[in-house]
Amino acid sequence: MKKYDFDTYIDRIGTDCEKYEDLVRVFGTDRVIPLWIADMDFATADFIVEAMEQRMKHPVFGYTFRPQCYFDAIRGWVERHSGWRIDTSWIAFSPGVVAGVTFGMLSCTKEGDGVVIQPPVYHPFGNTIRNNRRRVLDNPLIQDPATGEYRIDFDDLDKKLAEAKAFILCNPHNPTGRVFTAEELLKIGELCKKHDVTIISDEIHCDFIFRPHKHIHIASLNEDLAGRTITLIAPSKSFNVAGFSTAAAIIPNAER
Repeated sequence: MKKYDFDTYIDRIGTDCEKYEDLVRVFGTDRVIPLWIADMDFATADFIVEAMEQRMKHPVFGYTFRPQCYFDAIRGWVERHSGWRIDTSWIAFSPGVVAGVTFGMLSCTKEGDGVVIQPPVYHPFGNTIRNNRRRVLDNPLIQDPATGEYRIDFDDLDKKLAEAKAFILCNPHNPTGRVFTAEELLKIGELCKKHDVTIISDEIHCDFIFRPHKHIHIASLNEDLAGRTITLIAPSKSFNVAGFSTAAAIIPNAER
């Protein structure tokens, strides 16, 4: 197995690095530890850099289409890592997961509709709901004081989904780290079916799982969940290529 270098310090100043060079604008000072962006300081894997260098040798950067290998890479990765077999026709490009969340929300809601999120959660979810004149419906996760683990308040979720048209699921959950079990995901599915709510599932961290936990794509669990879920994945966290601005939406039900 190839070994990668996780020890060499790489100076990112002068590269328009948001993590380090935008601190004053965001925090009013640069005397803070920049843990506010999920952006690794390790070098991107050499096979990715080499592929980019090879493409850069061609001096024309015009309009391109997504070849079959693009879809094959996504299908193969998902099947190998989770066992979920997806169809090429289900895959749609998105410039990022947050953009995909926004597009998905706009497709299934209208102004004034409620959208459920589970704080403490990635703050752009709430922002995109409010910025698009939808209503934020909080279903806060409950932290176990003994173990520190977060769990879902299903009674409250039932109440909030009754007022909602969409539910933004974050699994694995950012920032709590919870990897939801099949039982939890099925319960979410039952409630979303009960209230006819579309699930927009941010699964960008699905490759960062510690044993014995296993990531499960909620849409893979049954036909109803597949039909009401928009799944969003991206290589940005797994391979440290956030600057590529590329993600994929997996949508088995074209009507969603």
